[in-house]
Amino acid sequence: NRINASIELALSECQSEVLTIQPGGGRSEVALNIAMERGNMLMQRGVAMRTLYQHTVRHSQGTLNYVARMAESKMEIRTLEEL
Repeated sequence: NRINASIELALSECQSEVLTIQPGGGRSEVALNIAMERGNMLMQRGVAMRTLYQHTVRHSQGTLNYVARMAESKMEIRTLEEL
């Protein structure tokens, strides 16, 4: 779809840093797999990534697993009560 194509284009052209906000609770397995692929692509190019999640994500095991894997690279993750 056009949204994903736009995201892919922006990520392919990014050179130094990506900032993201993920409102709501835990993310689906499909969304996390896509995010992992995109994040790995960025990390391989040395692009830093910073993401904000809502506190409710702390109760989502799938998202916690994703965060643990991505935190090994140049990704910073924070949670806030409200976004």
